[in-house]
Amino acid sequence: MSFYSRRRDYRNYNDRDNNARRDYATAPILQVPMAIFTAPKWVAYKEVQPVRAAWIEAKAATFDFADAMYAAVIRYGDLTQGQNDAVDRCVARDAQRASQRASEPSYNNGLDCRAVRAAFETFLRAGQRKPKIVVEGFELSLAPSTGKNPGAIYVKDNGQYVGKIVSSTESFTPGRDFNPARMEALQAVFRDPRAAVQAEAARIAARIAAAQAAGQSIDVPCGCCGILLTDPVSRARGIGPICAGKWGF
Repeated sequence: MSFYSRRRDYRNYNDRDNNARRDYATAPILQVPMAIFTAPKWVAYKEVQPVRAAWIEAKAATFDFADAMYAAVIRYGDLTQGQNDAVDRCVARDAQRASQRASEPSYNNGLDCRAVRAAFETFLRAGQRKPKIVVEGFELSLAPSTGKNPGAIYVKDNGQYVGKIVSSTESFTPGRDFNPARMEALQAVFRDPRAAVQAEAARIAARIAAAQAAGQSIDVPCGCCGILLTDPVSRARGIGPICAGKWGF
């Protein structure tokens, strides 16, 4: 065999190996009944690695990585050290998140969000889209119907996401960045959004009067859409006539 032929053969071997790796990397996730983990290789792996196996079984139906790790065990009987390390990191991460959730105080007791929901429904019944309330530095907006939380109401505090009102329970679920010191102000918005907008308008009116007394002018955004108001009556109310009609305020 010529030297060139040998080089060509070596190249073919490399191509074969590379193709095999590509095939494995891009192969569809192994479709198995995830509630039944009885394959001999899996049972053997589970006996040696119970913690890792328990995490994979719990996540395989919803997490592609866990599904891929299950497929690897079924195929090879074990995971590589790097794969086991990756699973360990996932286990540790989930345990940390569970611990954080357990230590977070609950804000749902006594927190009635039905008035907020009713306001949003009034807005939608008026044939409007993308309802939003901006008051006390909070921004309440309806989650997209095609997103992960259809029907939920997202809550931001000065532009930062801090939680949501879940449609199934009509309760507020705080996010990791929620500031408990802002809870009282948020409760006031939830309890009566119309009154919260009116209270904001009163504060704005006082700021306008103080600014005028000092010969100054201030920007006044609409308490629902955030557009700057120019009409003196609307500026004093803190909400434009169009938004007031849409929301029933």
